[in-house]
Amino acid sequence: MKPSASWESLLDQLRIEYGSAIFHHCGPEWRAIPRVLPDEQLHLIHTGKLEYTIGGKLYRAQPCQVAFCPPGIEWSVRRVSPAYVDLTVIHFQARFPGGRRYLEAFGFPAILIPDQPLWTKLTHIGRELCALDKQEPPGHALKELALMHEFFHAFYPLRGLTTAVDRDGERVFKLIAFMRQHYRERITLEMLSKQVFLSPNHLTTVFRDYTGRSPIDYLIQLRLEEARQLLQSPEHTVGEITEMVGYDDPAYFSRLFRNHVGMSPAEFRRHRRSLI
Repeated sequence: MKPSASWESLLDQLRIEYGSAIFHHCGPEWRAIPRVLPDEQLHLIHTGKLEYTIGGKLYRAQPCQVAFCPPGIEWSVRRVSPAYVDLTVIHFQARFPGGRRYLEAFGFPAILIPDQPLWTKLTHIGRELCALDKQEPPGHALKELALMHEFFHAFYPLRGLTTAVDRDGERVFKLIAFMRQHYRERITLEMLSKQVFLSPNHLTTVFRDYTGRSPIDYLIQLRLEEARQLLQSPEHTVGEITEMVGYDDPAYFSRLFRNHVGMSPAEFRRHRRSLI
C-alpha cells in the first residue's frame, strides 16, 4: 500500500524519545529471556538467524530484516543459527501528540523486510546512533533525535496493511485537511462527524489520540494561527480579521484570542509592531 500524502503532516508531529543504540555480537549461548519492557525496541539483524516470541506468537528473522519489540507485551528472542549473531538494538519511544504509538498507528508487522537500498540506509543510521551513544560528542542528543526522525520517515512506506486504527488516522488527517481548507466557514462537531461517518464522541476520542486535542480545539488553533499572521499586517481591521478566520462576533473573537494568546488582538498587533 502506497503512503497517503495526508500522513506527511502526521509524521511532522511525531514525538520521539531516544533511549540508546547498541551493537551486539552474540555468542552461541545468547538469548533474551521473556520480558515486558516500558520502551519500544527495534532490532536490525546483520548476521545470523533469530526466533522471536512476541505476544505468544512465533516469528523467524534473518539477516537484513528488522524486528519490532513492542512495549507492555511479553517478548523473547533466541539464536537459531550456528553462526554468531550480529544485531543493532535501538531503544526509543515514538508517539503522536495524543499518545498513539507510531508502530500501532501504522500497523507495522513484527518482522519487516526492507529492500536493499532501505536496509543500507537503516544500517547506516544504526551505526551513526551507536557511535553517538558511545562517544557522546557535543550536540549528540540533537543529532540522535534527527537520525531517529530520519529512520521513521524512511520506514513509513513499509507500514502494514490498513487496520481499524490506521483508518481512524486517515479520518483524522482527512479532517485536518478539510479544516485547513474551510476554517473560514461555519464548522461544527456534527459537521465534522458526518465527513468521516463517526459519532461525535468517537471522533473526539480518535482525534485526541493523534493530535492531543478535540476537533473543535484544533480548529480554534488553526483559526488563531491565521489570525496572528493577519494581525501582523495593517491591511485589515480586527473586525475584518474576525470574519476572515470564521467568526462573526468581534467581541467573542477577542475573548477567545485573549484566552489562548494572553492578550487581545489589538494588543497583539501593537506588540508585534514594537518588535519591528
